[in-house]
Amino acid sequence: MPRRIRTIIIVLTLIISFFAADWVFAATTAAADATTSNTETAVASHPGRIALLYPQAIGLFFILDLTDKVVCLPRRPAGIADSKLEAFYSTFSPSFSDVADTGQVGMPNIETILRARPDLAVASLDFSYSGNLTRSLEQHGIKTVTLHAGFGTVDEWLESVAKLAEVTGSKERAEKYTAFFREKLDLVSSRTADIPVEKRPKVAMINTSGNQMVLRGSRTTYGLNLIRLAGGRLMDSGDDPADSAGCAELLFAFDPDLIIDDAKNDIFYKASWWGSLRAVKEGRVYKTPADDRQAWVTNWFLSTYSPVGILWLAKKFYPERFADIDLKTEHENFCRMLYGRPFAHAGSGFDSH
Repeated sequence: MPRRIRTIIIVLTLIISFFAADWVFAATTAAADATTSNTETAVASHPGRIALLYPQAIGLFFILDLTDKVVCLPRRPAGIADSKLEAFYSTFSPSFSDVADTGQVGMPNIETILRARPDLAVASLDFSYSGNLTRSLEQHGIKTVTLHAGFGTVDEWLESVAKLAEVTGSKERAEKYTAFFREKLDLVSSRTADIPVEKRPKVAMINTSGNQMVLRGSRTTYGLNLIRLAGGRLMDSGDDPADSAGCAELLFAFDPDLIIDDAKNDIFYKASWWGSLRAVKEGRVYKTPADDRQAWVTNWFLSTYSPVGILWLAKKFYPERFADIDLKTEHENFCRMLYGRPFAHAGSGFDSH
């Protein structure tokens, strides 16, 4: 082969090799940049430090396995008055002993929140101050999410589970919990759907605010929705969206077949008129079960534990229709689903099987 032709071939080979190497480098660099960008996006969408600003949403952090990411919360309203945790919290959220205290729910300490350096804050849609609070936090570069959690209806609770799961990358756990809950709702509905409204038991739920009885309003909204889903008949809910005071006249006029006691104290048991109620005379007053009285999140009547709470209610309302439901087994299944193992019960949910 002539020398000139060999020279041309060598030069062409070098040029092709150069551009090929340059293309491979560029492609590799672009792929690396894309990977880095995707990683940064994933990290940003999965916060590692979370400020919990109202206690009604605390159950979401157990459902989504996020308790170790909480850096501050309103300790006293959440039932964590000091660093010593009771049985439930010490078992499933020992990190709560070290979280900062944001103080009053209605007036959280902004300085405490900022010092905790959260990259996400969870606030309530139902508090009037939430708008100003979230705007202030976002001005400091803290992403916020507002939820109905703890207030409103069962559907709104499950929407809150899904919404926080989306922000924190916990979709699988949210779907698992929601499927478990929907299964129990469908079970109860399938056994009570044929019962006419007028033949359903009249149920009153009693709560308290300080030393005042509360029969309806925001403090009872979720519980009343759960009672209705379990097949109970309620008194007129009233038009006041705030907590509505209760009185003896309302209870006697409604004449409930059952009374659900979800109060934190027993002030009404001491009232002179209490023993005259028909439900009291017939022994049909039921204290809502809780796995740990110090950790109100474990109350079966509140949102987190309501998948077993609705079974407890249905069994109280219709013992014959739900005679086969073993609450102890249902509770163990719930705890295994949520925590991976059972937790000892400290309430009255297993009185009957």
